[in-house]
Amino acid sequence: METMPQPTIQFGIKKEGIEYIDRPGVYAIVTDSKGNIAVAEVNGRCFLLGGGLDAGETEEAGLRREIMEETGKNINSALFLGKANQYVDAKDGYFNKRGSFYKVELGEDSGNEHEADHIFKWIAKEELKSKGGEEFQVWAVE
Repeated sequence: METMPQPTIQFGIKKEGIEYIDRPGVYAIVTDSKGNIAVAEVNGRCFLLGGGLDAGETEEAGLRREIMEETGKNINSALFLGKANQYVDAKDGYFNKRGSFYKVELGEDSGNEHEADHIFKWIAKEELKSKGGEEFQVWAVE
């Protein structure tokens, strides 16, 4: 995977007295011929494809795993775009999501089933924010 280093930007508000756990993750920006972006819809909210890295997992391996889990597809190519972080209050704790964003070209179906609770769909770039996308993901798409 090619890389183009850029500074990391921080989103979200850090609450006083709260200890945030760093959660590294990787996210894919995938566009179709009409300029729409690929997302996973979960519980009515849309997110860029990707997610948290497993312990000891490289970004490339995590990106490939997440894409396969969420779409059932392989990756043809991935170009590193930049990093951004976001403080989030999740149902399972307080996290500083440390996201690495990649421009990804999807490949063929892997033959594996994707996660049943993730609906793979295409939306207009402008819709990501209104459909629940996190601020650092909206920034990365823009």
